Amino acid sequence: MPRELTTGEILAGRYVVGSLHFLGGEATVYTGTDTTTNAAIAIKQLAAEPGDPIYETQRNRFRRCGAIRCNSPYVVDAVEYVEEGDDVYLILPFIEGSSLQTVLDRNGSRPLPPPEAVDVTMKIAMGLDILHRQGIVHRDIKPANVMITAQGHICIIDLTICRVLSENTLTGGNAQLGSISFMAPEQAKEPRTADLRADLYSVGAILYLLLTGRLPIQGNDEAQFHWNLETTIPSAPRDLNPAVPESVSRICMKLLAKRPEQRYQTAVELVNELQSIGAASVVSQTPSAAQARCPQCSRFVSSTQSFCGHCGQSLHQAGQAAVACVACGMPIANDPVCPQCQRPFSRSDHRLIFAEQMYRVPEGIFVVGRGELLSWDTGVSRQHLLVSCTNGTVHLQDAGSVNKTFVNGRLADQITQLRCGDEVIVAGHIATYTHD
Repeated sequence: MPRELTTGEILAGRYVVGSLHFLGGEATVYTGTDTTTNAAIAIKQLAAEPGDPIYETQRNRFRRCGAIRCNSPYVVDAVEYVEEGDDVYLILPFIEGSSLQTVLDRNGSRPLPPPEAVDVTMKIAMGLDILHRQGIVHRDIKPANVMITAQGHICIIDLTICRVLSENTLTGGNAQLGSISFMAPEQAKEPRTADLRADLYSVGAILYLLLTGRLPIQGNDEAQFHWNLETTIPSAPRDLNPAVPESVSRICMKLLAKRPEQRYQTAVELVNELQSIGAASVVSQTPSAAQARCPQCSRFVSSTQSFCGHCGQSLHQAGQAAVACVACGMPIANDPVCPQCQRPFSRSDHRLIFAEQMYRVPEGIFVVGRGELLSWDTGVSRQHLLVSCTNGTVHLQDAGSVNKTFVNGRLADQITQLRCGDEVIVAGHIATYTHD
């Protein structure tokens, strides 16, 4: 066994060890602090030792994982790969929140409401799109590797068994990699050649579980599971849960196709399909008089509730918060024209809804920074993003800020049109874009 770390000791001259967080067969995880940034970290220690048959392969996996940089809020990059003597570590950001598996366990394995299942699936697919564009196949997409932060943000973790298409495989023989319950048929047979479509099958298995409360493929033992994985077509989600829309059920079954060529071929293709067919019904519904929009997650909830049942936001407290004009940062009401900057607002009432503040977007083209947006956070640059609202359409682009602007997990380094329900991240602050 590798040596046990002690609280307070320092790795690589900068990482202070905290407490034991998780003890597993392949790795031990400790909490810690990065003294150069004061950020909370996770220290993942390889369990294998020199002389173990798997040591070199797993050390190389840790090393490769430590070098991957996706620079996306939907994928958790490692901070650094560290070797001290024979001990091997991955330093990772510590994610405050729960895994999707934990959320499902707390829910008693009951199905989620279809809109929530679609939303979670779409965010996972956005993360996969970032990975796949860099030629990386995750190979272990499962609820335990999907984190939901305390703010409700979704990100993919654990790239240790990923396949980098431009490099030689580290997988020896026909060693099984990944979790069989969420594994594509072709990956179960030959993990060394599994491509991005195997990840999309895994997304389909997660969506199926979220919609029905059960796995698409089951078996009493591993041999039976492999047989069923090859031969059994699961019942459509709508057949098990009538609340599932036909369009969402169809998307799920396409993801679970036995042959890769019959699935969606890219993650962005899946994202577009969910946005146009599944997620559109979540963000474009018309509220009744008895409903209000939650300023935290932008979903419609009963106006009689004290808290949003989706994210826990206090509706009464949030409802008292002032709405501001994003062009000048001044508080406004439902005025047709901003009384400060005199810019008119569109009839569509475009809004960026952060947890901390709601902003209305007026007509025109303007640069937004710390003076106008989230002024209390010095992480927002003085000129952070360019916003335009013309002819009822909102576009934005990062203005060369230090901490960047993302739309749906992608760096907005080019002019990007916003669609209702898009997730905009400004210096780490998450907003939902909406319009009536």
